Amino acid sequence: MRICVALLALACVVAGACTPAAAPSATTSPSVHIKVGIQGVGGPLEIAYRRGYFAEQGLDLEEVPFNSGAEASQALATNQVQVGSGSPNAATFNALGRNIDLRIVGDWSHVGSPTDTTLALLVGKNAQDNIKSVADLKGRKLAILGAPGNVGDFFMARALQGSGVSLSDIQVSYLGASDILAALANGAVDAITINEPLGTQAQQQFGAKLLVPAGAVMNGSELSVLEYSPDLANNTDAATGFMIGYLRGVRDWNAAFHDKQGTADVVNLLVQYTPIKDANIWTTAPAWYVEPNGKINVSDLQDQLDFQIQAGQVKSPPDLSKYVDSRFAEQAVQKLGAQ
Repeated sequence: MRICVALLALACVVAGACTPAAAPSATTSPSVHIKVGIQGVGGPLEIAYRRGYFAEQGLDLEEVPFNSGAEASQALATNQVQVGSGSPNAATFNALGRNIDLRIVGDWSHVGSPTDTTLALLVGKNAQDNIKSVADLKGRKLAILGAPGNVGDFFMARALQGSGVSLSDIQVSYLGASDILAALANGAVDAITINEPLGTQAQQQFGAKLLVPAGAVMNGSELSVLEYSPDLANNTDAATGFMIGYLRGVRDWNAAFHDKQGTADVVNLLVQYTPIKDANIWTTAPAWYVEPNGKINVSDLQDQLDFQIQAGQVKSPPDLSKYVDSRFAEQAVQKLGAQ
């Protein structure tokens, strides 16, 4: 695998390059070359690669950076890359509705426990006296990380349920990672919806206060999913082999950050092989959750699609059953055992 992209926050897209590092040796020479499209953090993927799990399956990986989900989806559909990840947002649903051909094959990240702040609503320091609950957001300025039609909209709709306030009652803007933190710091917005580790940064550096963690209102919801190109999906051995390696990395990730087993070794690996060189970031920012058996929350994907349709963000709804393919995760679990 050639590392071509800086792995940053789940919320951030990176298009930088870094010096390629030597690939781990395999017990047998890798025979299948797989390009992996990267848009954000690939923690479990990076663990799997560095520990040789893909090479053991006869796979030679190359990481390819992308600046947007639309760009990555098109590359997957045309087999320019064979593996990627994507969010269940309006852009993805609209692409599927236009018959962009890809397969949703596993969980990449989801909302975990009721206190999970992987995605969260935070109140700025200067607005905390006036915003004590979501009902107090009426008439206030809220910035949501990303573009309209993303999972942040779905989260806010869930957070506002029963409050008597809707998103239309709030002054909503959509900002990128650097702009949203600056807007919070200078008081240009009263509250933000943001992912980790940016949420931890906002609290530690700018005095933001947690109002609603995503875990409290959308427990189990998909934040991003693992995707295959049609060509890879048709190569059962390679597709299953990739899933086996990936799930081994997922389980190491979960053990390190959620079970606190082998944490130091995993953090050292991530510090060594990613541009995030501060071990404190890996150990203090809440780690996202990944399903150890690769299981996809299909009902939640449908809920998010229905929400985006009602919000007017999706014009030609896709039939998700045509794109969700759980075969490879199921076959991998047969080899690895269930967790």
